[in-house]
Amino acid sequence: MLDITTLDSCQFQMKINHPFVVVIGPEGSGKKTQSRKVAESRERQFIAIEGKKENIESLTAIADLSVPTTICIYDYSEMSKYAINALLKTAEETPENMDLVLCSRTNDILGTMRSRAQVVKMSLFSEEQLR
Repeated sequence: MLDITTLDSCQFQMKINHPFVVVIGPEGSGKKTQSRKVAESRERQFIAIEGKKENIESLTAIADLSVPTTICIYDYSEMSKYAINALLKTAEETPENMDLVLCSRTNDILGTMRSRAQVVKMSLFSEEQLR
């Protein structure tokens, strides 16, 4: 697991190399922002959606897959078990032109989800970093 502070955004962008990424960190740590920057640096379309079952089941309809796309799904800690199951199925059958980024405020990601993903942990600035 990568452990990155918000100051290391360049490191975050360089280390992401998997089509399914789980980004864990407190609110305000830049999970969605960094995911967007990675997509932009790779010239990918970026779409952020809430982690609802119906959204996840229709990912291929939401995205124009004729262009490379990064889908950012938030927030795992708020997702129902039905949405999580739909995401597991989607992660197993992700179209070649699509990357998935799952954002979570908590570290309680299912083991089956972790085993299919690159996991990145982000944290807020420390008091010393702010000085």
